[in-house]
Amino acid sequence: MRYRLKADLSSDGALFPPWLVPAKVYPPVPRVDVLIRRGLELKLNEGLSRQATILRAPAGYGKSTLLSSWLQHLPCEAAACCWLALDEDDDDERQLLVYLAFSLYQAGVLRLGEDDGVTLQGEVVPRQILTLIQRSIEALSEPVLLILDDFEQLSGSTVRSVIQRLLRYAPENLHLFVATRDDSALDVSRLEVEGAVLRVDAAALQFTLPEIRELFADQLPAGVIEDIYRRTGGWPVVVQMLRSALSSERDHDRLLQELDSDAATLSAYLAHQILDGLAPADQQFLMSLSPLERVDCVMADFVREATDSLARVHQLKHLHCLIRSISSPGETVELHPLLRDHLYRRLQLQAPELLRRLHGRIAEWHARELDLVNAVRHSVLADEPDRAIDIIESMGAISLWLREGITRIRLALRLLNPEVIGRSPLLLLLQAIIEVKDGMVFKASQTYRSAEHLAVGDQSIRPSSASGALLNDFRQIDAYLAIYSGHQIQETSYRALLDSTAEIDREGPGCRAFHYNLLCVVHTQQGDFRSARLYAREAIRNFREIGSLYGESYLYFHQGDASFAEGKSDSAEKLYRKGLDIARRKFGEDKGIRLIGHVLMLELMDELGRDDFSLSVLRQLPRELEAREAWFDIYLAGYCTASNIEFRRSGLVSALRLLDKAMKYADQQRLARLEDLLVCQRIELLVRAGQLKAARSLVSDSGMKLADYRQGDGKQAAWRERDVAALAMCRLLFAEGRGREALVELEYFSEDARHQGRLRSLLRYTLLMAQAAWAIGEETDAQGYMAEALTLSEHTGFIRPLLDEGAYLDELITLVLTGQALSEHTVQHALSIQKRFTAAEVRDKSVTVTLSAREQEIMTLLAVGASNKSIARDLDLSENTVRFHLKNVFRKLNVHNRVQAVMQASLLLSTGSD
Repeated sequence: MRYRLKADLSSDGALFPPWLVPAKVYPPVPRVDVLIRRGLELKLNEGLSRQATILRAPAGYGKSTLLSSWLQHLPCEAAACCWLALDEDDDDERQLLVYLAFSLYQAGVLRLGEDDGVTLQGEVVPRQILTLIQRSIEALSEPVLLILDDFEQLSGSTVRSVIQRLLRYAPENLHLFVATRDDSALDVSRLEVEGAVLRVDAAALQFTLPEIRELFADQLPAGVIEDIYRRTGGWPVVVQMLRSALSSERDHDRLLQELDSDAATLSAYLAHQILDGLAPADQQFLMSLSPLERVDCVMADFVREATDSLARVHQLKHLHCLIRSISSPGETVELHPLLRDHLYRRLQLQAPELLRRLHGRIAEWHARELDLVNAVRHSVLADEPDRAIDIIESMGAISLWLREGITRIRLALRLLNPEVIGRSPLLLLLQAIIEVKDGMVFKASQTYRSAEHLAVGDQSIRPSSASGALLNDFRQIDAYLAIYSGHQIQETSYRALLDSTAEIDREGPGCRAFHYNLLCVVHTQQGDFRSARLYAREAIRNFREIGSLYGESYLYFHQGDASFAEGKSDSAEKLYRKGLDIARRKFGEDKGIRLIGHVLMLELMDELGRDDFSLSVLRQLPRELEAREAWFDIYLAGYCTASNIEFRRSGLVSALRLLDKAMKYADQQRLARLEDLLVCQRIELLVRAGQLKAARSLVSDSGMKLADYRQGDGKQAAWRERDVAALAMCRLLFAEGRGREALVELEYFSEDARHQGRLRSLLRYTLLMAQAAWAIGEETDAQGYMAEALTLSEHTGFIRPLLDEGAYLDELITLVLTGQALSEHTVQHALSIQKRFTAAEVRDKSVTVTLSAREQEIMTLLAVGASNKSIARDLDLSENTVRFHLKNVFRKLNVHNRVQAVMQASLLLSTGSD
């Protein structure tokens, strides 16, 4: 068996968080005099050929002792053993995975390098760690034994998200051993059918009469030994405790008379007998250890304010059945759960003040060790919530978030009641971060405002290094909330955020990376792309310093978004693909980061007039936007792009249905800014469909005005937001015959776009200006605008705005080609667009002529993603009939698959709806 003993994290500090408890990944050290249970060890050997072995029995049946003893005698010398003793905090997907990775690392199974791009500190990615664990096990040729002790600490949801997934995709060389009081959360029914599960129950773990004879052969007569077997039922802990009691109590007749068949009464009695035989100082020592799950003797000295813990552990070595060594003798020990519970209850009754003082010292120890959750837990147990507040506040909001990750912060705040959280501005800021991560942006904004009001009224917050750090936390979280909610960051807040850069530069690389990432996004939204790139480079440099490919991938998306706005389509695509490539290679099935990349890539592909995007991605996009963490720009880009494509594919009704669902979600999350923009998108589609009265009614009901979206008018909007609103309302003005009004507004917005270098926006504004000028008879201006639009389209590669206008532009483009001086590249680009107008018109006529009514019904359903089975059910046909009709459609449209058929037939459906 291979096992790498390492007692601390000093050499692994850059890889694993400081709050890990190393003792949890080492098995108890087998006692020298422990009875070797050959029959059970032989049975456990069978587990080397099974995928899962489950030891299920109540406390005191020696599950952990048996497993640790078995490991010492394991015949397979090449096996790698990974041990993990679980506790209540491990009932969390992220924390459990970090501990599993640590256990495998300690056993030499998992190896980490700078190129792995895996983050095991701060905000970890569960799928990434799970994939790393599976690949590390698979890379080994020898068996890997993963032993999970106290498995009952895990709930069903954690077991499903981690253990079940690990088993489902487990390499053949992984063998899971579970020691538990309850295995109901673990579903191994499939494995049991395959004969891949070994079970060891309480009956098998009981001492047999021959084993009890071997234990007491030198102490008790044969008749007494049989009486012990009859009275105890072979319960291992009771037998072992009785053996220890007999070492000091020779009146075995009196002991046996007190034995009771009730296990709880029996264990308490024996513990009482053992403690009564100890000196008062030793009893006090053991009771002082009872608040601790695992006792490092250095920690015990700190908690007890003494220096003799190690010596006292050695003095009590005769209680080896109740005080078990971990890692190496005397360094770390744990009390048997039954004895620990007995001692803790005794301490609660006899010395409650001492118990609170011990919890306070334990909290102080964990705070020094940067173990946030246990520091808060023991502060609460000490009835000192203010100590918990002080501990958290000393760590800082952003620093704490980046170091611990949202999971650990969530665990810590759950230990505190809302009244305690409401007493601290910093704790409220942490609560706001959690609410953003949970998709409750409006609630997070309310919590942030509560923190602001509390900070303003808190006289203890005064100019100092601590309040300076808190002030920076406020600035950063204010910007963070603005990005997610779509509320433009106020000028004063923006300046404060910039001014804090010098202070942030003195912080660690994690804080710097977060700060520069915020500045990158804020400047991208404002249209200051040069500054955005400078901050992005700084953020990437700092993310690389801490080895966070996760943060780096997001920066590629932000930079790509800036390139997209500038009309640099090639650069945008490269940056998006770079981010997606990292996500695919390093983060596996993390759907959140892939969603961001897919939304931005879909928007770009659509703008380029390319239809090679995945229809499955498009269909799932609205649902994914509601289920995953995203920010305002992603929601807006996703919903607008999806509804535009749906409008072209399936018509107005289907597109509005999609927007209805988006509006419902925005209303539930109280994203008012997003609701306004979804209304604008609805106006845009209604105008395109010729429903001008409905569009005007929406404008009137919403109370929106174009002036609201001008820069500097108090409601400073992000560039994407400004485009959606301005284009929709200007298009309505133009469609209503108010072309001159539209031109005035469009000239303002186009100049703003030109000033910022937003060529994507400038193309759309200029194209609409060409149509407005054409409509009011200003032919020369119309040709000039159209020439600029064609030049912009050729330069950026963006042709969707022209294709959406259709053949309406054909005559104007022809006039431009004959009357304007254009480059050869722009001329060829214009001719290619006209060809696409012609091709689309021919396809429309062809589809109308050749498809029967039934075929059009089928294509309508196919266009919204229905399967053959679903189409058959909706139209009351057999699946064979549906397949027959689809074959005819493919032949008539001269296409070879469903995607091509949908794209061809959707032109007909869109035309029919209009």
